[in-house]
Amino acid sequence: MGRLAQGQFWTPRAPHRAWGALVREEFAAPAAGKPWKVTIPAAYLWRIVSLRVVLTSSAQAANRSPGVAILDNRGTIYYEAVAAQVLPAAQKVGVSVVESPTLITSEKDVPQVLAIPEMLFEPEFVLEGVTTNLQTEDQFSAVQVLAEQFEPNPDHPIAEVEATARALQLLQTAVDLATP
Repeated sequence: MGRLAQGQFWTPRAPHRAWGALVREEFAAPAAGKPWKVTIPAAYLWRIVSLRVVLTSSAQAANRSPGVAILDNRGTIYYEAVAAQVLPAAQKVGVSVVESPTLITSEKDVPQVLAIPEMLFEPEFVLEGVTTNLQTEDQFSAVQVLAEQFEPNPDHPIAEVEATARALQLLQTAVDLATP
């Protein structure tokens, strides 16, 4: 197996004994009035340690409640959480997303904390901001993710099963597309 390089670790978790590293990624801010979106890279599995965005509300009167949704690459929603605290007009707040926080606060002027379940995200899964009453001039910025990133282990017995399942999915898609 060899020695671990700096920043790498061996994990007995669900990625089937894959090599992993802690990565910090920054994503571009979306256009005003649009939700933030983070897509898991195509070649990796991720376990989200934390995700942080900043929401600056416009002067338009509305109470916004920031949230997060977990979707697959086809848009199927697997999980959604919205903060209990609302953000009024002309305010700025940090929104943190973590696995099972011990404290979720609803105090005024305290950053929002949302819980997501501990899960291993497959390639191309999406984390997306879902904010109630998002206004056209509201702006998300500073989208940052801290994640454990794994490369699937091709030597693990599950890899052959996963490759076969993916091949069957592709075959089914081809049949669906060819069927009038």
